[in-house]
Amino acid sequence: MTRAIGVAQRSSAVSELQLWLIVFAYTAAIGFLVQLFLLPYVFSAWHGGGGLLLGGDWLPYHSRTLELANEILQFGWGRWELRPHGMSGAGVFAVFYALIWPTPWAVIPLNAALHATGTAMALRIIRPFVRTQQQALWCVVPYMMWPSAMSWYAQLHKEVFATTGVMVALYGLAQLSAAGTWQRTAWGPIRAVGWVVLGSVLVSIARPYVVHLLQVALVLVGTYAVLRWLIWVVQRKAKWHWNVIAVICVGVMSISLGSLTKIQDRRFHILQHVKASPQVTEVELPDPTVTTPPALVAPSQPYWRASGILPARIEDKLSALALARDWFRVSYPTATSNIDTEIALHSAGEMLGYLPRAAQIALFSPFPRDWVKPGRIPQNTLMRRVAAMEMLGVYLALYFLPYAMWVWRRCTQFWTLVVCCLGFLIMYGFVTTNMGAIYRFRYPYLMVLVMLGCAGLVAFLDRVRLCRSSQEAHASQVTHE
Repeated sequence: MTRAIGVAQRSSAVSELQLWLIVFAYTAAIGFLVQLFLLPYVFSAWHGGGGLLLGGDWLPYHSRTLELANEILQFGWGRWELRPHGMSGAGVFAVFYALIWPTPWAVIPLNAALHATGTAMALRIIRPFVRTQQQALWCVVPYMMWPSAMSWYAQLHKEVFATTGVMVALYGLAQLSAAGTWQRTAWGPIRAVGWVVLGSVLVSIARPYVVHLLQVALVLVGTYAVLRWLIWVVQRKAKWHWNVIAVICVGVMSISLGSLTKIQDRRFHILQHVKASPQVTEVELPDPTVTTPPALVAPSQPYWRASGILPARIEDKLSALALARDWFRVSYPTATSNIDTEIALHSAGEMLGYLPRAAQIALFSPFPRDWVKPGRIPQNTLMRRVAAMEMLGVYLALYFLPYAMWVWRRCTQFWTLVVCCLGFLIMYGFVTTNMGAIYRFRYPYLMVLVMLGCAGLVAFLDRVRLCRSSQEAHASQVTHE
């Protein structure tokens, strides 16, 4: 029996490795095809140079990366920095520019490796909820092959770090909450937290503020898991001596994530000014590429109205979300994909009232009415049509998510994933007033919900087949009688 389990585990690991290699090759091929052939020769009117599409964030990324790579080649590696001019991820790209060739295609192997790693994590996340590896692979297809992901793995964008890092961290959180993780050896919880830390390191390259939220999630999930383990110890259902080491490691690693949260995203420098000048009403940041703190408009009333009920610490976090929202409201006033830019949030009550709308935008935008609207430039119009096809798949998968919630209503892994993903999605619904930006930001969280919805669909079809088989067996028995 033990040997059979070992063989099964090895075969599963091989199939996971095969998936990684296939996705790596597929992603790299797409990247090279887009940068070296399609944009320069087929869609040359959309070509912004270097294999990059016109009108995207990847063009300033390329400029900053090329500038840093040239400084490294001229003056040495002492000039290297992770965020040149506040551009997250450009420092990592500059390493490939300097070592391989100063052009965007040099980063394609890194993008392919990260996307393949994210896909492998997606497979691990969804595998406990389906019967076979083949079913799991079908559930992972949206994450792996959604065309919108090409905007970071076939171009030059920090999103490739954020998306992969979130998938790694979510896998670790799901493993930490799983009952089986705490019923064997101490290495189970330690490995789970290790995945969260590794994912947080990747995320910190692109979005340092997300690391703080992952730290909060790790503390909450870890606390729940430790309390459940203590109950098992009292009930003599679990051993205590090895897992004491695991509990200590979970605590130490959770605290260690705080070192990553010290790196702040440039757009949240506004919070420092609000604390120093609490009468601020608006935020003015016309140029999103500036690295200096933004200017603040003279006040007419307090920017944030405290409720007097919530603790000051929570009020502070909510006001930070409101300020981040204003950064988006004023930074891109002419973007055609803006949504609800006229709505400012100045109190906890206003945020509570906006909660349903934030969830609607985070989960379901762009809405069908937006699918047929023209973009500001032709390539944006094409992206809207692509988004329409993707959203049809998202709607179908989310339709079966409530059924999945019923099927796995007692599964802590399932609810850990759902609660974490919904929490991040709603946060982005509060903060982001641009559908194009939220479409990128939410990708890993929404894809996990989509995969869980696909698992619900698979469970539903399995149940239908089982019912039909039972009916056919019953009818055959009646016929024989």
